[in-house]
Amino acid sequence: IKCLDNTRVILKQKQDYIHANYVTSKYFVNQFICTQAPMKSTVNDFWIMIIQENVRHIIMLCNLIENGKKKCYMYYPTEVGEKIAFDEITISNLNVHLLDNNRIISKLKIEKNDNTLFVSHILWKDWPDHGVPTNELIPFQILKMIRRSRKRPTVIHCSAGVGRTGTIMAIEMGLEQLLHSVPLNMVKLCKELRNMRAYSVQTDLQYVYIAKCLLAYAWCCGVFIDAPNLIPKSDSFDKKYKELMESQCLKPAEGLQSDAMVEQMDMFDTIDKKNDDKNDYIENYEEFIYSDDSD
Repeated sequence: IKCLDNTRVILKQKQDYIHANYVTSKYFVNQFICTQAPMKSTVNDFWIMIIQENVRHIIMLCNLIENGKKKCYMYYPTEVGEKIAFDEITISNLNVHLLDNNRIISKLKIEKNDNTLFVSHILWKDWPDHGVPTNELIPFQILKMIRRSRKRPTVIHCSAGVGRTGTIMAIEMGLEQLLHSVPLNMVKLCKELRNMRAYSVQTDLQYVYIAKCLLAYAWCCGVFIDAPNLIPKSDSFDKKYKELMESQCLKPAEGLQSDAMVEQMDMFDTIDKKNDDKNDYIENYEEFIYSDDSD
């Protein structure tokens, strides 16, 4: 997979290459880097990039092994108190918080010489390669976790760093456009993303999932209360989406998941573009993530 030169991250060392690209938008309040999963030969470069770019969050959308194939090198310690070293870089696991069986947050301490960096690592385990999750609201919960980090970027990776990574990145791009009252053109959005991270969004199912997620968000925010004429179109899309999921032997979630989940995720506070200073995050996982610093 080609790494585009115009957006690639350039390491400030003799060997400056890493398969990673900046993904930007004039509507973003956060900074993003999309990259491949670290492998044994690239793991040191990965952590050099994390330190160089002053990364605050790492979102991991793959497992180490999937369908019997190695997808990612064990690049961080998963147990509290555990340490892993790569050359001059030491990574320590300070704490672990389980959101559920498939989403795990680890607080990591990165040390190189006299420099120390605290990073939150968010693992989403049950997103299948070349496929989509059965839940349309979790992407927004994960994106909300990183929302307060305005000055420090978030790194997102899956295995190749284009399918699952591109999908959640496209959801973020679409969300920000909607929140800024910009008409959403899915084809144009994905082309724009691919101009920054080549081959992002690999399958038709991932493309449709992006639309389904944004539609679910619109429902949660009450858009259809003000535009009831759109409900038949939404229902028609939902029916076709369900048929597509079933054809892929995936069971779509019923409706928009439970009211309790929507309330827990506090969908309306994903971003307040009118008054960012009043965004008060009180969820336990956010206190867990941001207890180290104010970024």
